[in-house]
Amino acid sequence: MPPDSVLRVLVIDDDRLVSRVVLRVLRSCQVDLADNARVALELARERPYDVVLCDLSMPDLSGEEVLTQLRRDATGLEKRFILMTGGAITDAAIARVAALQVPVLEKPMTAERLWAAVRGVLSPAQLERFGP
Repeated sequence: MPPDSVLRVLVIDDDRLVSRVVLRVLRSCQVDLADNARVALELARERPYDVVLCDLSMPDLSGEEVLTQLRRDATGLEKRFILMTGGAITDAAIARVAALQVPVLEKPMTAERLWAAVRGVLSPAQLERFGP
């Protein structure tokens, strides 16, 4: 299968269980896992991704900081960025996340909600290319 016909997804989460669940749900995609945001940013600079799924709270950089860096790099990935959160965040954090203007996927997530979030950030051309 040519690389252009496979959706390429970068998953950034320090929780290996979450990463494995996302990998299983997105098994028809090319998925790269990163448990470290700094490593993930290097991957994003080196490889072409269609979607980035990123945990909000991580030990090295927050999902917000990853998004800020992607916006600085102006790769276009910032437009196909989805934050994942396990909930239990303060009202101030909720307001800060809302101001980022990116989709937020609550954990635990269903396969349907994960796929809906991924499809929601793809362009019409990408949706056509990668199918339903």
